[in-house]
Formats: sequence, C-alpha cells, structure tokens
Amino acid sequence: MPAHLPAKGAIGFAAAILFCCSQATASEAIQVHCRGQGPTLYLIGGGPAYTTWNLQPIQHRLSDGYRVCRWDMRGVGDNAGLPVKPGVSALAQWLDDMNDVLPPAPVTLWGHS
Repeated sequence: MPAHLPAKGAIGFAAAILFCCSQATASEAIQVHCRGQGPTLYLIGGGPAYTTWNLQPIQHRLSDGYRVCRWDMRGVGDNAGLPVKPGVSALAQWLDDMNDVLPPAPVTLWGHS
C-alpha cells in the first residue's frame, strides 16, 4: 500500500460526501464516478468483464480523505454501450481511455483483479 494511504482500519466507516460527480470524458462518453476531496485515488476493477459497482463501499470509505474515482471499461457496467473501436485491441482502447480519464496531475491507481 502506498505510504500516503492510511493503514488498514484508520478510516472510519462514516464518510462525509464532500464531492460527488458522474462525468463524461473526451473519449466519447466514458462515465467516471468520483466522490470526496483530497489526493486523487482511482479504483480500477479487474477485467475484462468486471464492473466497478462493487468497489463502491471502498470508494465510500476512502472518500473521507481522498478524491476517489472509478470507471468501468468499455462494454461493462456504466460503459456497456461503448464498444472497442474497430481495429483496436481491447487493451489498447482501455489504455487510450485511461489516458483520457486520468487527470494530468499525479494520481494513485488502486487495482483489483
């Protein structure tokens, strides 16, 4: 776990919702869900067919001290209607979308598989 993240159990269950949004990015209409304020942390679900809806409890718990964002890959969950572009591998498309979704400032990526 990165040094700037609190130790397990250090975050209370009652997280104040300071910021919450759903945004479309420049990469067509990729839906991103963010909440909280502070250093930015992106939750990335496993794939390929893994929606991030079940990462919401983690997002909620960490949003007390972080801006926590999550998004589904194309073809999954909130982005189920967005196909991979013809002639592009799913991984290449996902990396392109990731480039679009992530802000230019440093962020922490937290993956799940």
